[in-house]
Amino acid sequence: MDLWLGWKGLLTTDELAFELKLNLKKKADYDRLVGQIEGLQPKGNKVLVVLIGDTDMALLGRLKDHYAALLNPPSGTPTYLSIAVVATPAA
Repeated sequence: MDLWLGWKGLLTTDELAFELKLNLKKKADYDRLVGQIEGLQPKGNKVLVVLIGDTDMALLGRLKDHYAALLNPPSGTPTYLSIAVVATPAA
Protein backbone atom coordinates (compact mmCIF):
# COMPACT_ATOMS: atom_id res chain seq x y z
CA MET A 1 0.00 0.00 0.00
CA ASP A 2 1.30 3.37 -0.91
CA LEU A 3 -1.38 5.54 0.65
CA TRP A 4 -4.38 4.97 2.92
CA LEU A 5 -6.93 7.77 3.12
CA GLY A 6 -9.58 7.77 5.80
CA TRP A 7 -12.16 10.39 6.66
CA LYS A 8 -14.88 10.89 9.21
CA GLY A 9 -17.79 13.16 8.46
CA LEU A 10 -21.20 13.93 9.81
CA LEU A 11 -22.98 11.71 7.30
CA THR A 12 -20.35 9.17 6.32
CA THR A 13 -17.06 7.64 7.32
CA ASP A 14 -14.96 5.84 4.74
CA GLU A 15 -11.47 4.71 3.76
CA LEU A 16 -9.65 4.27 0.46
CA ALA A 17 -6.32 2.56 -0.21
CA PHE A 18 -4.20 3.71 -3.15
CA GLU A 19 -1.74 1.27 -4.73
CA LEU A 20 0.64 3.12 -7.06
CA LYS A 21 2.70 1.26 -9.66
CA LEU A 22 5.28 2.93 -11.90
CA ASN A 23 6.06 1.29 -15.26
CA LEU A 24 4.25 -2.04 -15.17
CA LYS A 25 6.31 -3.80 -17.86
CA LYS A 26 7.45 -7.16 -16.47
CA LYS A 27 5.61 -10.25 -15.24
CA ALA A 28 7.55 -10.08 -11.97
CA ASP A 29 6.18 -6.56 -11.43
CA TYR A 30 2.68 -7.82 -12.22
CA ASP A 31 3.01 -10.68 -9.74
CA ARG A 32 4.21 -8.31 -7.05
CA LEU A 33 1.35 -5.89 -7.76
CA VAL A 34 -1.23 -8.68 -7.47
CA GLY A 35 0.31 -9.66 -4.12
CA GLN A 36 0.16 -6.07 -2.93
CA ILE A 37 -3.47 -5.74 -4.00
CA GLU A 38 -4.39 -9.00 -2.27
CA GLY A 39 -2.73 -7.71 0.90
CA LEU A 40 -5.18 -4.80 0.86
CA GLN A 41 -8.12 -7.25 0.82
CA PRO A 42 -10.06 -5.64 -2.05
CA LYS A 43 -13.16 -7.76 -1.38
CA GLY A 44 -13.77 -5.72 1.77
CA ASN A 45 -11.71 -2.54 1.41
CA LYS A 46 -11.92 0.12 -1.28
CA VAL A 47 -8.76 0.05 -3.40
CA LEU A 48 -7.68 2.32 -6.25
CA VAL A 49 -4.79 0.95 -8.32
CA VAL A 50 -2.97 3.72 -10.21
CA LEU A 51 -0.64 2.61 -13.01
CA ILE A 52 1.73 5.42 -13.90
CA GLY A 53 4.06 5.68 -16.88
CA ASP A 54 4.86 2.79 -19.22
CA THR A 55 2.22 0.07 -18.84
CA ASP A 56 2.31 -3.17 -20.79
CA MET A 57 -1.23 -3.48 -22.19
CA ALA A 58 -1.09 -7.30 -22.01
CA LEU A 59 -0.32 -7.11 -18.28
CA LEU A 60 -3.08 -4.55 -17.81
CA GLY A 61 -5.51 -6.88 -19.58
CA ARG A 62 -4.38 -9.74 -17.40
CA LEU A 63 -4.89 -7.61 -14.27
CA LYS A 64 -8.39 -6.66 -15.39
CA ASP A 65 -9.20 -10.31 -16.13
CA HIS A 66 -7.87 -11.40 -12.74
CA TYR A 67 -10.08 -8.88 -10.92
CA ALA A 68 -13.06 -8.86 -13.32
CA ALA A 69 -15.56 -9.78 -10.59
CA LEU A 70 -14.43 -6.85 -8.41
CA LEU A 71 -14.13 -4.36 -11.28
CA ASN A 72 -17.60 -5.19 -12.64
CA PRO A 73 -19.74 -6.28 -9.68
CA PRO A 74 -23.42 -7.15 -10.11
CA SER A 75 -25.85 -4.26 -10.25
CA GLY A 76 -26.55 -2.81 -6.82
CA THR A 77 -23.28 -4.15 -5.39
CA PRO A 78 -20.61 -1.63 -4.37
CA THR A 79 -17.40 -1.46 -6.38
CA TYR A 80 -14.37 -1.95 -4.16
CA LEU A 81 -11.62 -2.02 -6.80
CA SER A 82 -10.81 0.45 -9.58
CA ILE A 83 -7.84 0.77 -11.91
CA ALA A 84 -6.62 4.07 -13.36
CA VAL A 85 -3.91 4.32 -16.00
CA VAL A 86 -1.88 7.54 -16.17
CA ALA A 87 0.40 7.70 -19.19
CA THR A 88 3.37 10.00 -19.08
CA PRO A 89 4.05 12.14 -22.17
CA ALA A 90 6.84 11.00 -24.48
CA ALA A 91 10.07 12.95 -24.08
